[in-house]
Amino acid sequence: MTDVVPVRRIGIGIVGCGNIARSHAAALKALEAEGECRVVGCADLVAERAEALARDFAIPNWYADARALIDHPDVEAITVCTNPPFHVPATLMATERGKHTIVEKPMTMDLAEADRAIAATRAADVRFGVIFMRRFWPGARRA
Repeated sequence: MTDVVPVRRIGIGIVGCGNIARSHAAALKALEAEGECRVVGCADLVAERAEALARDFAIPNWYADARALIDHPDVEAITVCTNPPFHVPATLMATERGKHTIVEKPMTMDLAEADRAIAATRAADVRFGVIFMRRFWPGARRA
């Protein structure tokens, strides 16, 4: 019989606490209940939004500054739920600290900025992904 090795649960932070963050928080909390991850904290420039998301989803830490969340020692990855102009800056902030990132669409509206983010994540050897939840819908597939 082989020994069962417990899976280490990755610590995740949510950057941006608006509407889409509520979908992320719900999904992450469901994964947390299954032992897949730990939601460490959330951050938003509007402190009340961060506090509300933390309260509504039993997230233990909230911040009015994404840097404080990303610098939390238990955060290993972030999900970026900010407005699009802040997707790449949040990605670069996490990448500089060795944190993995998943970002809402669109990643950016600027090809050079996209290239900079991709190069930074590759250089830092961190995982990076962009959410495109409708990519397999018939209309998207036809396009």
